[in-house]
Amino acid sequence: MGNSSFLAALQLLSSHRWLRAIRNSLVLLLPVIFVGALALLLGSFPFAILLPQTSVEVWRDLSHLALLVWQASGGILALCLVVLISHYLAVDARERRVAEVSPPLAATVALVNLFIFTQLFLGPDVHLWMFGARSTLIAILVAISSSELLFLCLRCKALRVGRQTYVLDPSLHLAVRAIVPVLTTVLAFLLLSKALSLFHPDLSRSIGVGLLRLDQAFASELPGLLVLSVLHQLLWFVGIHGTNVLENVFSVLFYSAGDGRQVLGMSKTLFDLYVHVGGSGSTLGLLLVILIRHRSGDSGRVARYALIPSLFNINELVIFGLPIVFNPVYLVPFVLAPLLQIVVSYLCIRYGLVALDVVAVPWITPPPLAGMINSASWHGAALQLCNLLMSAAVYSPFVGFAERQGHREGLGNVQRILSEIEGIRVQSSSVLSRHDDIGHTARKLVHEFIQDLGSERVFLAYQPQHDVSQRVVGVEALLRWKHRHFGLISPGVICVLLEEANQICALGRWTIVVACRQLRDWKLAGIENLRVSVNLSPLQLKDAGLLPLVVECLQGNHLQAGELALELTESQHVPDDRESVQTLKALQAMGIHLEMDDFGMGYSSMLYIRRFHFDAIKLDGSLTREVLQSNNCRDIIASVVQLARALKMRVVAEYVETREQQELLARLGCDAFQGYLYSPALVGEQCLDYLRERASVGDCRPVTAQAT
Repeated sequence: MGNSSFLAALQLLSSHRWLRAIRNSLVLLLPVIFVGALALLLGSFPFAILLPQTSVEVWRDLSHLALLVWQASGGILALCLVVLISHYLAVDARERRVAEVSPPLAATVALVNLFIFTQLFLGPDVHLWMFGARSTLIAILVAISSSELLFLCLRCKALRVGRQTYVLDPSLHLAVRAIVPVLTTVLAFLLLSKALSLFHPDLSRSIGVGLLRLDQAFASELPGLLVLSVLHQLLWFVGIHGTNVLENVFSVLFYSAGDGRQVLGMSKTLFDLYVHVGGSGSTLGLLLVILIRHRSGDSGRVARYALIPSLFNINELVIFGLPIVFNPVYLVPFVLAPLLQIVVSYLCIRYGLVALDVVAVPWITPPPLAGMINSASWHGAALQLCNLLMSAAVYSPFVGFAERQGHREGLGNVQRILSEIEGIRVQSSSVLSRHDDIGHTARKLVHEFIQDLGSERVFLAYQPQHDVSQRVVGVEALLRWKHRHFGLISPGVICVLLEEANQICALGRWTIVVACRQLRDWKLAGIENLRVSVNLSPLQLKDAGLLPLVVECLQGNHLQAGELALELTESQHVPDDRESVQTLKALQAMGIHLEMDDFGMGYSSMLYIRRFHFDAIKLDGSLTREVLQSNNCRDIIASVVQLARALKMRVVAEYVETREQQELLARLGCDAFQGYLYSPALVGEQCLDYLRERASVGDCRPVTAQAT
């Protein structure tokens, strides 16, 4: 009970809008962080040792340029975070209707407050490095507090200037109303920064002296090393470069004031080589767990990018890209793994199993080579490998929890997308352009579907259609996508997303090719007089390759044009441009059957059959499902049938599930029926067995078959 409550609290904390904004900002900065980490690796690696003497100067110049790239990318990390976090918070506040705020304005105010805070708190001589990785916590705190204070001031009626008027431009109106709230926010930060600047002691040296006294009290260096490690990891966890901030602490602990003599029996090499294997937090073990067990997910992609820099102890890509910063899931292992490694390394060094600092090595030397050189023995390499495996064991259960949590969140987002689709159809709103978890999941679904198209994960299932004499007259090809994590995804959802992403034509071409090939195979197996129906998005009418593809599929599979039907869906309005009209006319001239899917008595359906001639219309499922209970549905269906008779069109009823429903629809004049009364949608071989049995039985008794 306690464990489940802790996990629930952890999940709730990780989904907070502040942490979500921080993570989104860090993910967005991932390319910049990656470029900076690569530049740091190239600029710090001692290639000069491997190069001939004539090339050393050239390499030094290139190394200097690489370090400039690192300083430029890492040096503005705090500035970028302030802008992005405040922007995300403003977007969230606007979507939740908390405040009428412009995201660029919120970002600008936060940036102003950051400069005020750093100049008063850190001193007037503000350098570029002050806005780098070591100031990320300040940037995060300023962005959150500045944005929330601005939202509060914008909601305060006493601070509003003017009233709503249609004379002012909307942007000008928002700017005028924000003058006093922005002024109030900036003044508040000015006073806060001034107050904090009065209480800005040098804590680093005091912490170092305190740790030395702790060591003296226990007659051992181990307690001080453990406390120092916890401080170091907590600083990194909140986005502060722990090594840089605690530089004075390291100098107090490990060296005397002037002669460089070690105060403790240990040195900083203990941390650099044996504790922080792969960087702070020993995240190389984390990467190994992800690459071995979870390499197919988002974290796996980050791990693949971060592996090479981490081998050289540069793990900013992991810290800020995975991310670990402000990610409560990884807090415990990020602190615990170094603590265990300190204990093991301390004991090995104290009792002479591993020699320390026999040969100095650069901090970017990869393990286990660094341990072997530093200790002049394989013992050092063995200790590094042991600590690496230890960190992997510590991270392993938390990586599993993070993946399960991500799976649950993804599944929840997919379910939320399902509920959003009707809003898309009615309001023509966009899901892919959203900046929240729904938009991210929708874009991910589109990307993964395009990747899976053509694989066994995407396939067609076929649902038989029967006429009034119970003969099978056709099948409808229905899309199926078995997602690797979420199982079967609703075809309606993916089709709407593909239409929005302008990727529906790729799916349409694939569907026509596969359906025609399947009909050819059935004909070779002895099935005749069958028509296959394929759904066609109105957007595909603009596809210049549609007509040549249809001709190629018919000729290549030895099919007659009348054996293929294209069902025009209403997910998008049928275009009225010349190209689309010519495509429809060309399809009809070829002899292709055209059907209007999900036909109702709405304006769009009536408009379509007035502008274009269809061979059949398929009743909207909401009408056929309620035909037994609703007189209105029966009257509408009767009217649709009468209209179809006048226009010489067939009427197909979908979602027929009971004998009573089928008999009533037949009396109302429907020509064909499709639904679970006869069969669910079946894959190719199952559908072939069904067609053979129906040909011999000749009635509508349900056939036991596995639904797909």
